[in-house]
Amino acid sequence: MPPEYRARIEAARPQLAAMALQQYGLEIKSGPFGIDSRPALVGAKFAEAQGAGDSYHRAVFKAYWQQAHDIGDLQVLADLAAQVGLDRDGFLHALTNSIYDQQVTADVQQAAAYGLSGVPAVVINQRYLVMGANPIRCWKMQCARPRTTAKSRGVTMRYVASLRLAPSVLTESVVMLTPTQRAFLEERHYAVVATLNGDGSIQQTVVWYLLEDNEIRFTVGAGSVKAANLRRNPTISLAIEDTRRYLSLSGSAQVEPYDPQLRRHLAERYLAPERVVEWMARRVDAPRASVRMRLVKAYGQGV
Repeated sequence: MPPEYRARIEAARPQLAAMALQQYGLEIKSGPFGIDSRPALVGAKFAEAQGAGDSYHRAVFKAYWQQAHDIGDLQVLADLAAQVGLDRDGFLHALTNSIYDQQVTADVQQAAAYGLSGVPAVVINQRYLVMGANPIRCWKMQCARPRTTAKSRGVTMRYVASLRLAPSVLTESVVMLTPTQRAFLEERHYAVVATLNGDGSIQQTVVWYLLEDNEIRFTVGAGSVKAANLRRNPTISLAIEDTRRYLSLSGSAQVEPYDPQLRRHLAERYLAPERVVEWMARRVDAPRASVRMRLVKAYGQGV
């Protein structure tokens, strides 16, 4: 693992722990970093074959993330297997079985075909790919999306490692911002937003924006070109720079009913305190809308 990649993962851990506690009520107490987790994955294939895949997965996940166990230790894994009803000796023998090891290799190859760059990675309804540790809002939004299609009957969520799907079925994904990217976005910068006109040309405007969880929000005129473009085609990109650094975000956007609190938060973010009230009073009767941008890709320089 490249040192810079390892450093980025370690830097994100406090953010992950804070989100897990605040939004899910889980206290993270993770095991050692940089261990070999392949035996745990091989063991998962054996557990699945015995009908205990889900209980094994939960036991291993809890042991590492909440009990600080080393899941690279074969004896630790065997103890966990026994706890969920698997034969301990049979489990240890399965860890050297080439059939289960080959199944893990197939999962790794599948992940590469999907272009996965982070974990966890979850496929919803064999269509939407969600990567990274996301806030509750993200999961609610993704689980609601398939219900808007005529063919949907409920929501099915599966870990990518347990799927056998063609990569072409995955139409959308979600990227999780790194702590450095999040810190840059929380600074006060203007953003250039690009949407697609009906003729395929690009329409660009400068906006005030707000980072909320793992999404970007801003306001627009309800009858503006931006709003019309996004209602027709939700494709959107956003760029921020400060002469030394830049960050480019792309994804899809949803035009929502006007949220006056969002407009106030934006005014308080970008204006001096004494100007907020006066600015909020401007064009109070003008029809407005709010935009929520879901992030699919993020790249930049210096962030």
